[in-house]
Amino acid sequence: MIFCTGIKVSDLASKGVTAQTVVFVPADSDAEEKMRKCEGKTFGVDYRRGRSLPQHRLFFVALRKVFENQNQFRSEDDLREATLIEIGFCELRERFNGERYKVARSMDFRLSQDEFQEKVFDPAVRAWEDHFGYQPGELLNA
Repeated sequence: MIFCTGIKVSDLASKGVTAQTVVFVPADSDAEEKMRKCEGKTFGVDYRRGRSLPQHRLFFVALRKVFENQNQFRSEDDLREATLIEIGFCELRERFNGERYKVARSMDFRLSQDEFQEKVFDPAVRAWEDHFGYQPGELLNA
């Protein structure tokens, strides 16, 4: 993601960037729009350690294991959504009548590895252990 933070591209060398040419590619349409607004201006980059793909897969392996051994939820996606809401990884929305309800946030790759571990992975495993009666570590030993 690109953020207009006032860091000069030339200052990136002091941050360990040694390439002669730095090319910024927007992560999504929002970032692309922000980059257009920054054209010709000094801007900086927020660097985050990417999420581990094996850990992302492990999350879905554990989710599938939980889903296959329960009868409360009709789909893995329903279980995933309920899990994210249960652990507080959600946002509040409001209906026309003022009623508020929770919607699961996206687990997209914009989360850093550390954020995913702290805010999604560990709390989800604990919630599954508590709600479905798994022993600690049981879900992660496939």
